[in-house]
Amino acid sequence: MNKDITSMQNSTPKGTLLNTGQILTGRVPVYKAPDKTSMQVSQLLFGEHYDIYSHSPDRDHAIAMDNIAENWHLVQSKRDGYMGYLNSAETITPLFESNAKVSQLSTALYAAPDMKSPVLRELPFGAELYVVTGNQLNTEYNHDYYFSPPLQAWVYKAHLVLNNQLHTDPVALARQFIGLSYMWGGRSGWGCDCSSLVQLCYELCGCLLPRDTAQQVLHTSAFEKEVITRENISAADLLFWPGHVAIASSHSTLIHATAFGMQVIEEPIDLVCERIHIAYGTASTILRPRFITG
Repeated sequence: MNKDITSMQNSTPKGTLLNTGQILTGRVPVYKAPDKTSMQVSQLLFGEHYDIYSHSPDRDHAIAMDNIAENWHLVQSKRDGYMGYLNSAETITPLFESNAKVSQLSTALYAAPDMKSPVLRELPFGAELYVVTGNQLNTEYNHDYYFSPPLQAWVYKAHLVLNNQLHTDPVALARQFIGLSYMWGGRSGWGCDCSSLVQLCYELCGCLLPRDTAQQVLHTSAFEKEVITRENISAADLLFWPGHVAIASSHSTLIHATAFGMQVIEEPIDLVCERIHIAYGTASTILRPRFITG
């Protein structure tokens, strides 16, 4: 996403912390301003916690809270620190702390550990859950499904990554998104932009990155110090341009969410580099992510 949008991010909130909330619908938009006609800058996903503030944390949110329409809150995600405006219709007192995230584009919560049982709700990639992970109670254990006590629902085990059992291949995760619609500010398996595709897939593999491209490329602690050139690029390296990021899926190809075609696609690296250079006169910066192991 563009630097003009991300300039408001990564600030220490200056307002008074009023409360915390949790999202209990699949996804909700986070807006640039307290108005549903304003730009969607990100999304909060099911299970995510956020802080609610009394007034603007920084100058880019320079709207006095006294002048904000009823039912709006200035919030900051506790997952990635992102800030924006959320309508209070989507606000709820936290119900659980998560220990797993959805690792498929979409999954379902079932009334019983059976795919033919009633579907209670659908959840997108990146949604957070609390599940029972051992044979704690006979009624809460199944070889193929996890049980979520706070939700009184079952979810297919292979559709989750436990927080203490990281995925090992961000490229494989990203491949699921190929063909998915591009959505500015989108951040789930139901629509994403370039930086959220990277953030979501790498988070599940133990590389934590900020929400927007401008912050990601500067987040040096997440990358190896080694200088990566086009000649030695490999799968899972990241290619950055001003306002855009892509995932190297091999030495010669990349996966990215792009407005070029308005979807997630896999293309030759050299073709994309040439197209961006012709359009904007910019070259890529290639970084190799550092993954948490164990």
